[in-house]
Amino acid sequence: MHRQEGFARKGMVADGIPVTDIDELMPVRMAAEMKGVSARRIHQYIEENRLPATRIGPIFLIRRSDLDQLTHKRRGRPPKKTA
Repeated sequence: MHRQEGFARKGMVADGIPVTDIDELMPVRMAAEMKGVSARRIHQYIEENRLPATRIGPIFLIRRSDLDQLTHKRRGRPPKKTA
């Protein structure tokens, strides 16, 4: 049995997350791939409170809607302008 199906069937809530939102959750690695950054950068966003996440055991889960609202600020020197 798939874990999400088990929650939906029993009408449970996982760590304060309503069953309807479980399909929208993704692990850090998937979020990093979607944003084009490293998993470590996603963890930094979580630590800086720039990205809300729910922790279930050792795993952080991120809502897709929260990830979509995250703006990635590039660090370092801006690119040179070409004349």
